[in-house]
Amino acid sequence: MTRSASTLRLGIAQELADLCPATLGEEILLAGSVAHGRADAYSDIEQVFYVSTPPSREDRDTWLRHIGAEGILHDEEPLNDRSLWSTFRFRGVWIEAGWQVTSQHDQWLRQIVAGQILEHSLLILAEMTTTARSVRSQGWLAHWQQALAYYPEILQARLVQDALELWRFPNVLAARWASAAREDPLALTERLVRDVHGILRILFALNRQWEPEWKWLKDITPSLSLKPESFHERLAAIFSTAQPLDRIVGCFRLMQETLELIPATIDAEQARLAVRQSLSQQGCDVWISTQPNT
Repeated sequence: MTRSASTLRLGIAQELADLCPATLGEEILLAGSVAHGRADAYSDIEQVFYVSTPPSREDRDTWLRHIGAEGILHDEEPLNDRSLWSTFRFRGVWIEAGWQVTSQHDQWLRQIVAGQILEHSLLILAEMTTTARSVRSQGWLAHWQQALAYYPEILQARLVQDALELWRFPNVLAARWASAAREDPLALTERLVRDVHGILRILFALNRQWEPEWKWLKDITPSLSLKPESFHERLAAIFSTAQPLDRIVGCFRLMQETLELIPATIDAEQARLAVRQSLSQQGCDVWISTQPNT
């Protein structure tokens, strides 16, 4: 079913590209679950149209209506990466179509490779580009993928250090236990989500893999060679376990084991100590790794 859903959507994406005038798409990429071959019956199509000059809303709308698109909605403002997006139905499938200036995307990727971008919403442009499929090419995708073939050490160190800021201070970590004691499930879940994002960012950096959008993790995390054992199952349990204290302990255990994977070249000792202290103060047995830092 996944393969047939992906194949169907790939054909629709190619048809859409074939119908697009060059003024609205000089280079056209297919991203997301369809590009990965993971699409199912619920999947939309994420397609990015690269241009020299941003098209007006009127030009995009006129073209979409001309090809028979339905339910057209245009975002009022550009996204953080300055791309313009429209949502519509075409051949019975929802399409998320983004228009981006080619030189702007190229600049973002140059900054990422230089270790100058840490923000997740921009950093995922690297993973999107490396896994994208071309449905119209002038050679930009091959150029970008070659530039992204090497994961820079400086970015790895900066991403890990940035994620560690979440866990350096015991009083900040204590907020998880406080949310559980106050029976405040929303606050607890929000904090655990931030913790899980920190774990994921560290692991992808340590494995020198471009961090993706945080979906399809069951399919993505097996490719990580450095990670805690039974990682995906334990990650899922953080949000499916009924007891709040069990959720926190499970998350902190993953945090501990993730911190133990950080090499000695990156100072993670304060975060390790803070997590151990937080568990100890709650009467939890402290997990201590016997493996030396590499």
